[in-house]
Amino acid sequence: MSLFALPARARAAQAPVPAPASAYESTYTDWTARVHVNKYAAGCSFSVLIFLGPVPDDPSQWRTSESYVGAHHIFLNAQPEECENCRKTADAQVEGFVHLNKAIAARSGLNSYDPEVVEPYLKENLAWRILKVDRTTSQASEVPSLQVIVIATPMGFDEGEVFPHAGTGRHCHEITEGQPGGYHPH
Repeated sequence: MSLFALPARARAAQAPVPAPASAYESTYTDWTARVHVNKYAAGCSFSVLIFLGPVPDDPSQWRTSESYVGAHHIFLNAQPEECENCRKTADAQVEGFVHLNKAIAARSGLNSYDPEVVEPYLKENLAWRILKVDRTTSQASEVPSLQVIVIATPMGFDEGEVFPHAGTGRHCHEITEGQPGGYHPH
């Protein structure tokens, strides 16, 4: 018997119990904000903060705001000119993801993750801000490489499965297109 294996009697007692069909939908859409930016775009370490709803004018209130969802953080060497690898990767693009479903459920009043319901809500309420490590800000228009794009990924449950499987994500360019730091064709 393996050190971490359960005895046969305990394995039999732990037969999987499938969730009742009414406990969850068999499919739903997972909503994510994808942040794509040049690593050195702000000249120092910085964060792209994602919001659903009004953003306070005072940056010191951003992370405690009711509308704050999450952030993608970009960490840099404080002296990149003294770092050979930093000089070699000066044009490096980085990306990160902020999951939106929990915030949509908590803040939107919507009763569905269906694209025809969520897309108009996100187009109206999704916002982002750039906060540097020194607590100063940059306008998204000052960071031309920044692109925040929403991705809608269909998720499904096979009968008897506990975890969902992901379908092919769809980039919803129309949600952020035309905004500084939103989608723009290359």
